[in-house]
Amino acid sequence: MKEFATSNHLWAVKFREYAKKAFGIDFSGAPSPLNEIIIDLYEK
Repeated sequence: MKEFATSNHLWAVKFREYAKKAFGIDFSGAPSPLNEIIIDLYEK
């Protein structure tokens, strides 16, 4: 992921700009935390 976040390739730069503008995702920052389980289907 680091290579993608720091790449100077035109397609990577444009995609990072689009992702940040459209979805608020910033690939240059710290990685997002992993998803947590919201509902435990096996909980008794």
